[in-house]
Amino acid sequence: MKLKAVLLSLSIGLLISSCSEPDNKTSLSNKQLVRNYIEAFAAQQPEKMLTMVSDDIRWHYLDLNGISYSGSGKKQLTKELVSYFASTDLQAVEVLKIQSEGDWLTVFEAPTWLKDKQKYTQKGVAVYYIEDAKISQVWYYPAFEKQELSSQ
Repeated sequence: MKLKAVLLSLSIGLLISSCSEPDNKTSLSNKQLVRNYIEAFAAQQPEKMLTMVSDDIRWHYLDLNGISYSGSGKKQLTKELVSYFASTDLQAVEVLKIQSEGDWLTVFEAPTWLKDKQKYTQKGVAVYYIEDAKISQVWYYPAFEKQELSSQ
């Protein structure tokens, strides 16, 4: 009886450890997916971005009080991206670091844009959740280190 208990405990332990260990191949492909998504954003290509998200994509903007805005679905995402690109002179987005644990990725990024002939940049953090090889949720945290770079 003790042998069965030991074997059962060992089996459960192995199962749990195998489930919690992220597959390096998956982590690498998830990182590439997120990099491609950010590159398409920087290139202002909403149609390309939509190929990388789930049909029921959800995104959330957080401030210090909690969630300040949420959106969902490809149709709404398209509308918001087109509006954003029309109103913002985005110059570039630098990916500073991507940290991943399986299907969860934390991205540190620094977009650069022009406004009133001034160049600005800021650092930000976003958390992406990948499901079935598509981005299914994103949480955007408040930006930090906003800087005026130069006059154009």
